[in-house]
Amino acid sequence: MDFAARRIVRHTPKNISATSWNPVSIAAARFDSVGINYPLLCLPRTIAAKTVILDHLKALMNPNAVLFGLTLLQGGVSRSWLTRRLMVFYNRKGIFSNRHDDPDGLNQASISAFTMSRSRSSDARRSFPDA
Repeated sequence: MDFAARRIVRHTPKNISATSWNPVSIAAARFDSVGINYPLLCLPRTIAAKTVILDHLKALMNPNAVLFGLTLLQGGVSRSWLTRRLMVFYNRKGIFSNRHDDPDGLNQASISAFTMSRSRSSDARRSFPDA
């Protein structure tokens, strides 16, 4: 995170580390944008249960702020042979926990947490919002 912060120092980023399952409490002002890249695919539970994290992040955001990020989905997306094999391997090892994550589940979770929601797929990779 420190490396990334140095790369975008002109935007005055703030690094905050917290436990995903608990609300984040900070004394700082709210944020206009929040980035969340790849943690959803690693956390155990269903995509619907994982989205409590979106609610926690929403509490840190100004009105009209943007949440952006990436995740890897398994169901309802095309995946190459190698991608399928790697996802099976990482799920068996407990590194990934995205066996049941799919576009519909992610979209429903985003819609329930935010007034506007967009996402875009590139094979198994899902970005939100549509950039």
